[in-house]
Amino acid sequence: NNADQNISASTLTQVVFNTEIYDTDSAFASNQFTVPSGKAGKYFVYFRLGFASSTDFTYQITVQINSSFNADSGFRVNQLNDYYDNHFSGQVMNLSAGDTLKLYIYAGSNGNISGTENRANFGAYKIIE
Repeated sequence: NNADQNISASTLTQVVFNTEIYDTDSAFASNQFTVPSGKAGKYFVYFRLGFASSTDFTYQITVQINSSFNADSGFRVNQLNDYYDNHFSGQVMNLSAGDTLKLYIYAGSNGNISGTENRANFGAYKIIE
């Protein structure tokens, strides 16, 4: 991201990504990653979020697959922001062609995701088997 994004308290917010660095298969559009046709398999999915807040707050970050928030879909992390905290997480996932991935955050109070210094990243890459 190239600008901070506001997070409202007790609201599920999709994290906005407005800058692409690498996209070899044109798989990223409209703030979601879509597994390209013929590219099913194991992917390493990751995100990094930095918070532009000196106030502590709890949050949950979720990688959503195909518009589903159930426990068997995607992955989640729960954390406490501790003065301009950064959080990185990643997981290997088995994905099918056409699966879509989006990143959401649910925060316990108002805050900001930092858009400076490359502190908000989201991506996936296929693991060669």
